[in-house]
Amino acid sequence: MKIAYDHLIFSEQKYGGISRYIAELASRLDHQGENVKIFAPLYQNHYLADLPARMVTGRGFTKFPPKSALLLKPFNNAICDKQISNWNADILHKSYFDWPSRRTVNTPTVITLYDMIYELFSEMTGPFNNIVNLKKAAIENADHVICISESTKRDAIGILGLSEDKFSVVPLGTASFKTGKRDKQIFDPVGRPYLLYVGKRAGYKNFNGFLSAVSKSPRLLQDFSIVAFGGKKFSRLELREIHKLGFAEGQVTQIAGSDELLGTYYRYAEAFIFPSKYEGFGLPPLEAMAQECPVVSSNTSSMPEVIGNAAEFFDPYDAEEMLQAIEAVVYSPSRRDELLTLGKERLKNFTWEKCAGRTLRVYKNLI
Repeated sequence: MKIAYDHLIFSEQKYGGISRYIAELASRLDHQGENVKIFAPLYQNHYLADLPARMVTGRGFTKFPPKSALLLKPFNNAICDKQISNWNADILHKSYFDWPSRRTVNTPTVITLYDMIYELFSEMTGPFNNIVNLKKAAIENADHVICISESTKRDAIGILGLSEDKFSVVPLGTASFKTGKRDKQIFDPVGRPYLLYVGKRAGYKNFNGFLSAVSKSPRLLQDFSIVAFGGKKFSRLELREIHKLGFAEGQVTQIAGSDELLGTYYRYAEAFIFPSKYEGFGLPPLEAMAQECPVVSSNTSSMPEVIGNAAEFFDPYDAEEMLQAIEAVVYSPSRRDELLTLGKERLKNFTWEKCAGRTLRVYKNLI
């Protein structure tokens, strides 16, 4: 089967969960003997460099000049459409929602729906952001929609009012990051044990709720630093809030870097904290499990579905409950060891090979 993926996410992201998902999916399908190509005329994504050259059509750059990705989009769209048409693909799996939403080629088209965050948290869209309408149009234009969790599928059907037959659920996979040769004695980024947070921090991500919960515990304040990996540097408003909550100078730090560095931070954290109020899937908890890091997570949306019993759960709207969950792990070696064992077992349900096999069945049902 000739399976095509377009440029959309690879021209927007250098690193990121969505581009990693498409790259992993394409790689596994290639290993399974399918004819797979990613058509990305000009891209800035680092994951494509790890794929065989025969799988990627396009030219990579370390990064695009600021704000140029949007300017390059019409060029990428035109070239990508022509290449996919000339290749006579059996399936086109769009890597993200296009702008403007359109039917680009006369090929059965699949799109993946990651979450319904903008629909459920309207404050995330802003007054001039049309992403809700664009996403809806892209979903309606696709022949089939893959949802990454049952939670996302339920939300999509309820909000969009579309037929259940248009949706399939294919959970993501996860893989253990390379962590280099650092050991715990050498890798001491903040001078004392730390709690790890990963990703963006605003709004529903509930980073402020996490900080507020920790600040209520004199023990946690004394014993732990907090590392926020990814996202932008702390804003002045965030720094003021951190100081206001009673954290010492440098006790809460923001770090960014490669997947290898992230893997190292997972491996040596006392616990990974996932306070989000909503996730379409929630890959970071599985990444933490893969690095033998215990998980303390909120109990909403897709989290129980994905994590199973391999975390200490809490209500993200209840700071006291979050605090108790964190302390129940970091101050209990037996509970920590139990979660590590449960995490190893849970990971067996989420491999990229399984994700690729289920996705291939969706493709075959369309042709």
